Amino acid sequence: MNLLDSQELKQLEKLEELLSSWGVGWVLADAYGLRLQGYNVKKRKHINALVDNSKLDWIAKATHEAFPPRGSTYLDDYFNFIEKAAPLHLIPYTPSQLKGIFFTYELPNKKKIKVGKPAESVKVFGEEIKQHDIEELGEDKIKEWLEKIEYWKEIAKEQKDKEFEERCEETILGVKAYFNL
Repeated sequence: MNLLDSQELKQLEKLEELLSSWGVGWVLADAYGLRLQGYNVKKRKHINALVDNSKLDWIAKATHEAFPPRGSTYLDDYFNFIEKAAPLHLIPYTPSQLKGIFFTYELPNKKKIKVGKPAESVKVFGEEIKQHDIEELGEDKIKEWLEKIEYWKEIAKEQKDKEFEERCEETILGVKAYFNL
């Protein structure tokens, strides 16, 4: 049961156009992905897209979030998307990290996108958090992300998604142990 409104679906259509024009594989994540699957999470203003880092050098060099290089048509495209659609976070991943974590969803314009499955996506998110050190991100950012995962766990519990709920709990414990929080 899709909980995205028509404007949000149009934003996803524009995102699919953008990333396809770049030749980059991607998976929709976070609130947009969860709402598309019927999870009643709070709306977010921005879209998180997990992008294949093997296609473009500037994505491969990024760690937490990829930004197009200055003076490039990619940057022009990126800002054009933000201006006309929504704020966008491009999060780099290797194709092997994304293998099997998604399903295919057909948008109203008949284009197909990959959407992260909740239980698998939260595990990847936890792994991504642990790729950083606490000095780089700061303890507050890590705690913010843990609060987000705790929120997802509560939503999973409300919707009786035991697998997602358990994976959230495992991820929380794993991140806390890794950072000694």
